[in-house]
Amino acid sequence: TFIRNGDCVFLDNSTTAYYLAEALCATTLKDILVVSNNGFISDLFLSNKNIDLVLTGGKLNKKTNSLVGPQAVKTIQDFNANNFFFSTSCISLKGGISDIYLPDVIDIKTKMLQHAKNKILLVDSTKFEKISTAKWFEIDIVDFIITDNKLPTEQVEEYRNAGIKIVKS
Repeated sequence: TFIRNGDCVFLDNSTTAYYLAEALCATTLKDILVVSNNGFISDLFLSNKNIDLVLTGGKLNKKTNSLVGPQAVKTIQDFNANNFFFSTSCISLKGGISDIYLPDVIDIKTKMLQHAKNKILLVDSTKFEKISTAKWFEIDIVDFIITDNKLPTEQVEEYRNAGIKIVKS
């Protein structure tokens, strides 16, 4: 729903973004450009003629299987994406978007946020109302949160009352 023919899309290094890339390859969308620092996704696009992939380059962070560093940041700056799809391990109205402390990864996500029209957080219902050690972003930086159908209606309403758009799928 959020991706249209001709779009440029940023995907972060998360496993959730990997699953989105997998689903994207199964669509009939055309002329899609995916820009990512995700070290896992390149094989997905080898046989898809309708989607081009630009990997950011940079140093491989083996812990997160992501490309990071100045080269990755520079590559991201060369693009303006329609959408940035990213994930995190924890989200709460009080604690914002948080995860473990990974400065190189945060730098990449921050640059993608700056160069994307829409910021779309992909999180399953188990990640809500949790706070991790490092606050990555305030919750109001996202345009949409996409989650599963297991998120209780009360929580959905709480986020919507705070001005956050939530889509359950």
